[in-house]
Order: sequence, then structure tokens, then C-alpha cells
Amino acid sequence: MAKHLSALEREQIFKYLNERKNLNEIARLLSRDRKSIVMEIKRNRYFIHKGSFGMAKVYCQKATDRTCVKKDVCPHCPTRNKYCWTCQKCVRYCDDYIKAVCEQITASPYCCNACPKDSSCTLARYRYSPLTAQKSYEKRLVETRKGISLNEKQLDDIGRIINEGSKKGQSINHIVAANRDRLPCSSRTIYSLVRKNLVGVSLFDLPRTVQRRQRNAKKSGHKVDQACRQGRTYQDFLDFKGKHPELDHVQMDTVEGVQEDVKCFLSLSFPHLQLSLFFLLERQTAYHVKSFFYWLYKEIGEENFKKLFPLALTDRGSEFTDPESIEHLGTKIFYCDAMASHQKGHVENQNGLFRRIVPKKHHIDGLEFEDSFLINSHLASYIKKSLNQKTPYELLSLLYGEELCRALRLKHIPANEVLLKPQLLQGKLKRKHYET
Repeated sequence: MAKHLSALEREQIFKYLNERKNLNEIARLLSRDRKSIVMEIKRNRYFIHKGSFGMAKVYCQKATDRTCVKKDVCPHCPTRNKYCWTCQKCVRYCDDYIKAVCEQITASPYCCNACPKDSSCTLARYRYSPLTAQKSYEKRLVETRKGISLNEKQLDDIGRIINEGSKKGQSINHIVAANRDRLPCSSRTIYSLVRKNLVGVSLFDLPRTVQRRQRNAKKSGHKVDQACRQGRTYQDFLDFKGKHPELDHVQMDTVEGVQEDVKCFLSLSFPHLQLSLFFLLERQTAYHVKSFFYWLYKEIGEENFKKLFPLALTDRGSEFTDPESIEHLGTKIFYCDAMASHQKGHVENQNGLFRRIVPKKHHIDGLEFEDSFLINSHLASYIKKSLNQKTPYELLSLLYGEELCRALRLKHIPANEVLLKPQLLQGKLKRKHYET
């Protein structure tokens, strides 16, 4: 079945709504998920607010209920002897104003089609029309394919790398091949960016320009190794674990701030220790993930690294698509199936605990790498019922020794001083400002 609804399906939705069928019935008749029908109606319904014969628009709920007994609220009221609800012009001045909302648009079916009161209703409401819905869908389909998926900081990074290479007479293909773990996109995308003059490099700066058709769709991430998942699937992971049950594994993920940020946190979760460590990366790329693991290998030593990282299970993000560079250190990497985050459920749950300190919709570009150690110390000192009221720090030090804790920059925080709030970072987090 097609992913998008067709014009015929929109006609059928309109027909079933007018027949007063509920959304569950409509979803079943169209063999679609109910959520798809709800999103279709909410996204493509159109707004109506008008009066009827002898009645003005209604804005206030008290006007609908006829419970308002106020008079002469407006500074220049033309009808001082009548109740305010009769004219509805007082909403800007009245302190008791309550916005009138029809229940039919806030709950199923989210529109007023086939409503018996539609012809006389004076409340704000919505209707669903297949023609309007199809036009809205086609317009949205075009708009989503415009522009680029890279932010200004990413464009600056790309421009700096391309400019350095072009000054040496290198081609785009050579520059991309030499910096594939630092660039977030392919050479084809970079040619498009150069043609649009978005990276500070013009076509005349290149030794040879290849004419390419512009792409409509752009991928969010650039894979270093396109075949990295061969022999590293989740089934391969289960088979390997079956043959080596004595090996523990670590689950990996990345946690982002807001869309404009370039930094991210690398999340390392150890289910057998109930321990999660979060480290700030300067960029969400395979290069920075690799650089971190080489730093960690040097800090904790080869023996401890092999004990902590015999196996690693991660998702299919582009930042994890250079497994060979990490496997050289002695670990083995596997990938979850697509859209199957439950296969690494421990790290997903621990990310929720991390969000108490670094909530969503907050900028993290103001944080430094050393802030990771403070966050990890408080998370590792958090008492857990699953550890018989012990902390992950205590279990780690018991099994691997205090020396490893010190190498990981972990400090034991007294139980009453553990802080899992944004205040831990002393104002370094900035909430994203939304323009209105």
C-alpha cells in the first residue's frame, strides 16, 4: 500500500464523515491506521467562523451558555442596556472571557462534517473537504523538497574543508574521499551546494566542474561505509551471543540538543552494570565517534577496554558507520534492525534519566567535554532498586576496581547530594527561543 493517501481515499474519507462513521470504521474501511486518518483530517481541515441568520459570531463560552450578566464592559459600548454576550465585542476588555471551543473539533472526528448544528452554529469550527485536502497535500509535498537539510554551522565546516582542498588543486571527489569521516554529506550534495554558493566556494575555485542534475531529496546523514552492516546485523549479534554467553555488551546511541546544535552526547550503556556514561562530541560524525574511542582506549588501557567493550550494539545512525576503525581496538560492533529501538532498550531508558539533567529543547553547544564527567558522576551515584539499593558506581568499582573509575573521571557523589536537574550544569544550558 502506498505510504501517502490518494485523492480517491480523501474522497472516501469525506463520504464516510458525511455518513457519520467514526474514525475507527473509516480506518478499517480504508485499511489504514487510525492515526493516519486523524493526522489527515487535522492537517488538511479548513477553518470557518461565521454567524447565522440573526446571530453574530460567538467568541466567549459564557455567551454560548447565556451565563454572562455583565453590561457596559467596553469603553464605548453602543448598547449599554444589553448584556455583553449579545454583541461579543467585549472579549478584549473582559477579565472573565473564556474562549468558546466546540468539543467536536478537539476530539473525534476533529471536524464538523455532518454535524446537525452546522447550519446554525456560530462557534469557530473546521470542515474537511477532499479538494482542499488534496491541494494542501500537493503544496506541502513541494515545499518539503525545497531548501537544504544542513544548518549554518555544518555549512561552515563543509566550506572550510572544501576551501582548504581547492587551494591545493584537489577535486571535490578527492576532498570527499580524504575527509569522508568529517563531511556529513556526499560529493553529489557538495556539488549542489557549490552551485548554489552556500559554502563560500564558487565553481571557478574548482579545477574541474562536473555538471550534475540537482537532487530533490537529501539524506540527513552520510555513511562512511555503505556495507558496514553486512555480517553485523541484530541476528548476527544474537548468534554471536549464543556462542559466547560469557561476554557482556554495551549499547550505544547519540542524544542531541536542538536542531541548530552541532554537538551531541554519545551514550554508552552497560546493562550488566546498570551504568550509563554520556560524553560530549564536537560533531555528530563517524570521525568524532572514532576519535572518542581512541581517547578512551588510551585513558583506561587495553585490558580495561576489552573488558568493558567486548561487544557493542548500536543503531544505524551515520555516526556509527565506520565500525572497522573501532574494531581495531578489540571490540566487535553490531547494528539493530531498522525502526527497532527496543532491541537496545536499556540505552533508550537511560537516555530518559539523562534528560532530567539535559532536557529536550535546550541548546548544548555551550557545554564542554569536562561537563560529561560531572553528569556521569551524578548518574553513576544514583541508587537503583535493580541493584539492591546500590549504585552503578559501587558495582563498577567492585567488579573492575577504583582505578577504572578514576580513569573514567567518575567521582562518588554522596546520596543526598546527587542532583538530576539542569541546575547541575550551572546555567550552561540555554532553552531554545521560539519566535512568535
